[in-house]
Amino acid sequence: MKRLLLLLSLNPSLALAWEDADLLSYIMQNNPVMQSHQNVVDEYSLSKTWMDRIRKGSTIVARATAGGSEFVDSSSTVFGGVNISIPFSTENERRDRALKRLNSETASDELKSRILADMGKLRQMEADFEASNIQIKFWRDKLEWTKKRIEQGYSEQSDLWNIGQKVNAQKAAIAKLEINIKNQQHTLSRYAGETWSVVLDYLRDNGELWA
Repeated sequence: MKRLLLLLSLNPSLALAWEDADLLSYIMQNNPVMQSHQNVVDEYSLSKTWMDRIRKGSTIVARATAGGSEFVDSSSTVFGGVNISIPFSTENERRDRALKRLNSETASDELKSRILADMGKLRQMEADFEASNIQIKFWRDKLEWTKKRIEQGYSEQSDLWNIGQKVNAQKAAIAKLEINIKNQQHTLSRYAGETWSVVLDYLRDNGELWA
């Protein structure tokens, strides 16, 4: 899916259009904590077929004894065979599985809350960045207009000075937002574990999540 860039005058690479649902889904799938929880849930799940359950519960046993047995006159006797245990589901097993699923779902909800909060912060920073660019464009245009007014004798030099201060203040605000946006992009990308660079490129419009 093609993403549209927001029209920014200074640094269009910072505030970009990215999809909340796509980003959340990708991070949840690749987050190492959620992957560990899923592995535990899978480990505690029942086998899908009876043969799987029998295979998991079967062991090969062997035993050697001295002095033979009542059936065999020998100095030693060796026994061998297969021990089969069919693990029927018990109340404790069902309770354990339910607890594992509950823990996994709780961890998932907590992680989603943190991710959504950080996504909200990034959205707000991007909105502030766009607003600052609009404001600085306004003050720059007014600065040029005031210069012409001074040349024509309709405005004072103090007006030019005041507008210049506003332009500088907006420049400082934009520079600060640039740093904050980059930091927040890194914060979000780290949720994705080893695939953090994919998320970072996506947020900066340098790639797709599912290429």
